[in-house]
Amino acid sequence: MALKRIRFVWDTPPLPDGRWRLGLLNLQHTPDPARPLPPGGVPAYWKGYLHHTLNLSVRGLFAWGAGAAVCAYFAAAGLLYLRHERANPHNRIGYLDLLLPSRWDDRERLQGEGFILLGREKLAAGRFSEGFDLLRIGLEKNPSDSAARLDLARIYAAMRLRPQAEKILRTGLELGYPGRIYLETAFALAADGDQPAQWFELCELARARLDELPEAEHRSGDSLWLDQQTAKALFADGRAPEAAALATARYPDAHPFRREITVLALLQDEEAPAALALATVWAAEQPRAPEPKRKAAPCSARSSVQAGAASAAPSPASG
Repeated sequence: MALKRIRFVWDTPPLPDGRWRLGLLNLQHTPDPARPLPPGGVPAYWKGYLHHTLNLSVRGLFAWGAGAAVCAYFAAAGLLYLRHERANPHNRIGYLDLLLPSRWDDRERLQGEGFILLGREKLAAGRFSEGFDLLRIGLEKNPSDSAARLDLARIYAAMRLRPQAEKILRTGLELGYPGRIYLETAFALAADGDQPAQWFELCELARARLDELPEAEHRSGDSLWLDQQTAKALFADGRAPEAAALATARYPDAHPFRREITVLALLQDEEAPAALALATVWAAEQPRAPEPKRKAAPCSARSSVQAGAASAAPSPASG
């Protein structure tokens, strides 16, 4: 059988002496006018009595090519999924995350979640080096995981790598409000390191992140706690007037926080009698609250000391 030529056609038109196969090809047998077919059952296909033309459908080629590409795409996604499953028993990437382009942006985050889970498992099993590396890589891929960031900071702190711990916690604060437990660790690191200015800066950054939350107005507990931390940082930095101004600007006169900060500011400014007077009023207004009584005791002691010192000092007339 001699194949004389290959011909390309767009569609699959009906052709004499041939039939389309799979919408793609048609092998057409055309008698050779120079050699008429012999009578009887002669196997003409093998004796050169026919011309053979292979017709290929361009549309069929496109259709089959597209189908093969789609099948290869699905198969490749499946192979990638199996690879992730075998590499990490805590894999969070699903088949659809690999298949659908609309989910591709989440793959890095999901892979990070899997690494973080595997890292915690390794740490719990006592394989510190592996667990630490997996936790660090997972956080790089999923930086918004504040719990993993806190775990890594605690590891750095336990290794006495305070700068790394402080840096990683601050980076998390720049991404969003991480919650009180996270902030307690960040503030404690700054306070223990005798860095009141950094403590105050972290408080201000946390306040900005809290105010960005849509439910910020419903988190009054966190708001008050942040103000308390800010005031402590200011007192530690010797900035009592700023702490008093903060309480005055954000809370009414009878609010316990404002009363407490004002008393402490007066004590730091050596105004013990005024602090005692305010603590006495506060205790009278809230007789069952323990805090006014606790604040009144040092005020009374400091006031007595100041009064004694004033009486012992020589008057100008006696000099």
